[in-house]
Amino acid sequence: MEALKLETSMDTILFADSVEWCPILQFQNILVCGTYQQRDQGDTAEADGGASCRERVGCIYVLEIKTNLTVKVDQSLITAGILDMKWCDRLLNGHPALGVATAAGELDIYQLIPGKVCELKLFARAKLEKESEKEILGLSLDWNKDPSVYQIVISDSHGGLTVFTLDSNRLSQDNHWNAHGHEAWITCFDRCDSSRIYSGGDDCLFKIFDVRCTDYKAQLTCKTHGAGVTSLHCNPISNQYLASGSYDELLRVWDVRKMKHPINSINLGGGIWRIKWDPESGVNLATACMYNNFHLVADHGDKLEVVTSFKENSSIAYGIDFCYYGKEEMKRKFNFDTNFRYYLLAMCSFYDHKMFIASVNVDKIGSPES
Repeated sequence: MEALKLETSMDTILFADSVEWCPILQFQNILVCGTYQQRDQGDTAEADGGASCRERVGCIYVLEIKTNLTVKVDQSLITAGILDMKWCDRLLNGHPALGVATAAGELDIYQLIPGKVCELKLFARAKLEKESEKEILGLSLDWNKDPSVYQIVISDSHGGLTVFTLDSNRLSQDNHWNAHGHEAWITCFDRCDSSRIYSGGDDCLFKIFDVRCTDYKAQLTCKTHGAGVTSLHCNPISNQYLASGSYDELLRVWDVRKMKHPINSINLGGGIWRIKWDPESGVNLATACMYNNFHLVADHGDKLEVVTSFKENSSIAYGIDFCYYGKEEMKRKFNFDTNFRYYLLAMCSFYDHKMFIASVNVDKIGSPES
């Protein structure tokens, strides 16, 4: 088994929990890394002159991958604590758009503005609706893949889901409902049916909603997971497949056309916080497994298999994503051998506040396509 090779790493200062590579063709050398840290009473922050505070703070790093596989920091943007980030798969007014779920209970939309360096500029912001005085955190988000609309779903710490539409530079709330009895850790749109939304919560439930149904009752409630549902990702190539991750440590693959049982599962250990299907073939899955490092899992059709791992982190594995470069770009940018396919992965871990870039030769790790 060929291991993921560490190419570079960086200290994110605050605890790192989210990393996302830009999918837009001209900007696939750009990735963002988000951080989150709670400053408890009695801690001091440099920015406020040492005054005690109780707040959740964060930073978004805009990073550029260089030809020698190092990263250059284009921007470090101070924000509320970051819980999740997702790029839109198309341009917004001519610029890449990044959605951000924050600990301030807000959905932020940024545009990436190129120049001497690439920088994020706030484009729109919306507060999440809450039904009590208890603070609310945005936990995860996803963009609707319908090219006719800029629509975002965001989940929150009260168990709610909210759908916003971005029109001009204003976010308008379309729908809001209580989806879970505890934190709604994860949500995403179906890739083909723009009305279908998936969600997972700390109540151990995986649910499917149709936003055309005004009573907001779940179309399906799955009780298969043995603990909180923490990650969902739809296959970008074979759209009928969806992967779920849970604190119960099982990675499950589902056929969304028949949801009675998962078609495959594998125990990865440690609780699975993030899952990403590879964007080129939709065959391999990258996983951040909290207390058991990072793993690349091959979907062989009849079974799932761990084909390589990354264990350089010394803390909770939270974020992972694939670079979108294909074989020719990997050769042109980084001089990788075009006789083989390579992945370039970004990963981040929490208390050791680290972001990693690693590579692997896909054709030497037992992939079904090798």
